[in-house]
Amino acid sequence: DAGSTWQPIGVTGLPAQVLNVDFISASDGWAAAGTPVCESQVSSSGTGENAGNACNLGPEALYATTDGGATWKVLFAP
Repeated sequence: DAGSTWQPIGVTGLPAQVLNVDFISASDGWAAAGTPVCESQVSSSGTGENAGNACNLGPEALYATTDGGATWKVLFAP
C-alpha cells in the first residue's frame, strides 16, 4: 500500500541504542550500536536520598544482517 500502513516487526540480536544503519541492498546491511551502561549514584549526604542512575552509551559494536534486518549478528565487539 505504498507506506499507507505500518506494522512493527521483531528484530533479533540488535541492541536498542542503534547509532547508524547502512544497507547496500534490500537484504544486506550493517549497524553500529552500543549498550547503555548505568551506574547508581549516591547522594552527597550518604543517606541515599535523591540517589539516581547515571547512564552513558557503552562501547559500540558492529552488527550485520543478510535478511533485511530481521536478525543481526555481531561482527565486532570491543
